[in-house]
Amino acid sequence: MGTRATAVDPYADPPVRPQGWSTALEGVVDVLAAAVAREGGTAVLPAALEQVALAFDADVVALVRGDDVLDSVGRAPADRLLAVAAGTLTALDVAGAGRCHALRAAAGSDVLVVARSTGPLEPEQRRLLGSTARALGLVLELVRRADAEHELRSEAERRAAEDSALLAGARGRQDLLERLADVQQAIAQRLPLPYVLAAVAAGARQATGAACVALVLDEPPEALRPDPLVAWDGDEALARAVAEDPAAAAGLVLPVHEGGRVAGRLVAVAGPDAPPGDPFSDTAAGALLAWAEHASLALTDARTLETLTRAFHDPLTGLATRALLHERLSYALAGAARRDTPVGLLFLDLDRFKLVNDTLGHAAGDDLLVGLAERLRRCLRASDTAARFGGDEFVVLLEDTAEDGAVQVADQVLDAVRQPFLLSGQRVLVDASVGVAVARPSGTLTRGTTAGVRGFEVSSEADALLRAADVAMYAAKRAGKGRIELYRPEMSSGQARRLDLESGLRQALDRGELVLEFQPVVRLRDGALVSAEALLRWSHPVRGVVHPEEFIPVAEETGLIVPMGRWALREACHQAARWQRVLEPGADPVAVAVNLSARQLELPGFAEDVEAALAASALPPHLLCLELTETLLVRDLEPTAAALRRLKEIGVEIAVDDFGTGYSSLAHLWSFPVDKLKIDRSFVAGMRTEQGEAFVRAILGLARSLGLAVVGEGIETPTQLAALRAAGCGQGQGALFSWSLPAPGMLRLITGEAQLPIW
Repeated sequence: MGTRATAVDPYADPPVRPQGWSTALEGVVDVLAAAVAREGGTAVLPAALEQVALAFDADVVALVRGDDVLDSVGRAPADRLLAVAAGTLTALDVAGAGRCHALRAAAGSDVLVVARSTGPLEPEQRRLLGSTARALGLVLELVRRADAEHELRSEAERRAAEDSALLAGARGRQDLLERLADVQQAIAQRLPLPYVLAAVAAGARQATGAACVALVLDEPPEALRPDPLVAWDGDEALARAVAEDPAAAAGLVLPVHEGGRVAGRLVAVAGPDAPPGDPFSDTAAGALLAWAEHASLALTDARTLETLTRAFHDPLTGLATRALLHERLSYALAGAARRDTPVGLLFLDLDRFKLVNDTLGHAAGDDLLVGLAERLRRCLRASDTAARFGGDEFVVLLEDTAEDGAVQVADQVLDAVRQPFLLSGQRVLVDASVGVAVARPSGTLTRGTTAGVRGFEVSSEADALLRAADVAMYAAKRAGKGRIELYRPEMSSGQARRLDLESGLRQALDRGELVLEFQPVVRLRDGALVSAEALLRWSHPVRGVVHPEEFIPVAEETGLIVPMGRWALREACHQAARWQRVLEPGADPVAVAVNLSARQLELPGFAEDVEAALAASALPPHLLCLELTETLLVRDLEPTAAALRRLKEIGVEIAVDDFGTGYSSLAHLWSFPVDKLKIDRSFVAGMRTEQGEAFVRAILGLARSLGLAVVGEGIETPTQLAALRAAGCGQGQGALFSWSLPAPGMLRLITGEAQLPIW
């Protein structure tokens, strides 16, 4: 069993090492830092070439000067390396690596040769290699000069009067190297970009003796203020003048690159005492070039960091994204395998989040997610990872944590979630369902009991652990929400059944396995048949009849409810039109009611679907009633009202199903074009008490005041029938009159061949 350490920093994410060419960029910085940290060119070169090999995944790296190979990493014949440097060869056969793609890059007066067996470099990597070679050439040149001048320095100590000028120059170059080293370390440590660029401007001004140095960018990164003049040293007014017009003063302008493209310029303005025409010496120009290269490295690194932040951190909550979570989970499992320690995972889904969105708006929903993310951070250690997995789903990675610790954290998270949130000026209470899964490196399933909950550990693969926690979360929802469930293997078998159900449902329409049954609705005062509610049934060839409560939620989640609902609408209209044709002359028509799903009502062309079904069947529109639940009625008030008004223009009736179980108000009923209320069966059953009967009478009084018809659902006993009649309920349906009937049975009822048993 793992134990949990005290949290150190709940806000800090463990560092993420960038991938791809951003890793090469860190290698560039390491190369330069390694170069300036060593004494003597011969000590610098092997370390520098080793860094290049690591940065670009190369098998061979060499530096060529003229006809000599100065040094190399990896084994390759010298004559072949010289041929690559000369541009006459583009491939090398390397022992142990095989055929390698080879390319060259200018490193000052030298040539950098790189060969690797993993294939040619990408365009971005080739540009980075060019920057690496140029920076390496500049630094090695400075080091060579510093070495030469170091030898002269000893002589200068003996002849101080004669060599004072040379000694001063050597000290200046040494100072330049030290300043470059400071900036390189700042880039490597990811110090704030404004600080790094200010150091570049100051170093460039000192190295060139300029009156002013300005760094100007076309599109500053997010880490900087939106001002093209991102850094300067010297007179600010002069810096702004040359930022707008580089030709405004005599100076030197060098390009600054970002990811291989020109992103701006580094401008040095000559002082008043500078010679006219060519105010900067070659040495000063070379120093300014070195600083421009360092500005390029800093900007490219900053842009890379921006990209990584967007890719690995959720923009709303700041938590890790799904991609970052998966990467950290894989690393955690690999480390756990070495240490033989467990890894825990929590999968959290908010309960009632949709209700918050529907009633208070999406802005309030966003505020809820941000607040939840903050509470999650406070529950975790610095080594834990909280991620937003999508929508209102969150995942927490707990390293070195077994069942006891994972369930303890889950309890803390639930306690935090249950505290009130202040949203749009209202105190809102939400809950969450949490699934817990724990993996051990062995991958064995070990039975354990934690906090009264029996659990099993799962295999150590990242995807398997995520699936297990997800399955446990759905088990918590099915068990009543607001719960914690520890993964058990039998949960996966239930998930497999659900996937099999989804697969079969996708084929049910094509195979003709879906059918409609119809439950009669009668007039309570005399038992006359007035309508029938169409109910969808699935007759599976192997499982038999699948209960709607089992397949309708799957259809809703997968979107299959849309084609299924379209078929049910057309079939119901077809059957109802057939009823009208077989009625006795002068008999009252029998309407049909069809249930609507949220997805159907949201479809832009749903009203056209209704018109098409009516036209194809020739059913009069007033004989079609569309039923929607009370919760669906208020989920998006204005769009829902607009959709219902469009349906009323067609001439169909609108009914509110299961009335009394949702969150509607008098204002909602008044604003929507509703024709009928259907009292939920739970309230009909509750009429055996005075309070229950009073509640039903209140609904009936409300309906009468609004001019709405009322249907009592789930009537099963004569007592319930009598109570509804006495209360003034006009219509009813339920097992007391008839169970749902297949289409032929309903037709016999219409023609009079069969009778309702109670009358």
